[in-house]
Amino acid sequence: TIEVVRFNINDRLAEIITALESNRFRRVPIESQDKLVGIISRRDIITYLFAIELQQRGHETVTVGGKYFD
Repeated sequence: TIEVVRFNINDRLAEIITALESNRFRRVPIESQDKLVGIISRRDIITYLFAIELQQRGHETVTVGGKYFD
């Protein structure tokens, strides 16, 4: 039996990034109260971090890859 790597919705992003890199995963499931609530991918994380970087440089709102960050 293969153990599925999954994360809780409250886990730190750094933990998820480490798991993606060390296991060469492209995406991992996210759970809340033992139920699947989503899947986070490398692309999702990169998009999010890029938006944060732009906001820190003075942009009030950012659209990256069709996703809106406020």
